[in-house]
Amino acid sequence: MHDRLHGPRPVPDLHHRLPAVATRLPPLRQALTDWAHHAGLSAERIDAITLATTEAMANVVRHAYDTIGILDLHATNTGRQVTVTVTDYGHWKSPRQPRDRFAGRGVLLIHALTDHARITTTAEGTTVRMTWRHHPQHQPGGSPW
Repeated sequence: MHDRLHGPRPVPDLHHRLPAVATRLPPLRQALTDWAHHAGLSAERIDAITLATTEAMANVVRHAYDTIGILDLHATNTGRQVTVTVTDYGHWKSPRQPRDRFAGRGVLLIHALTDHARITTTAEGTTVRMTWRHHPQHQPGGSPW
């Protein structure tokens, strides 16, 4: 799906606003994956974008609301970089189940998978802004990712 001649290409923004429940995440992840394919991104970059974004969305479901709230997903591709934001309008809450030894690594994973990630928390909620820069091709036919 990556356009080897022209690299990543601009596509219309992706925006979804939906209830922050776990059953809504798989179709949202698929919509993001499809959007990234249409943008001509490499398979490796698509994997990083969908995994980091899924972690951010899962944190909304687990930590933002005592009841069901809203999750906003917005993705843009300018041709220079991809930016994905995940926003909630809740307040931090601790998980209901006891913490397992593998929990709590989502934010570390987000930072490892992105070129830049910023988490902003205010009285109105939390926004996770993740960016991936397009890199120039280093060899003919090579992926810029």
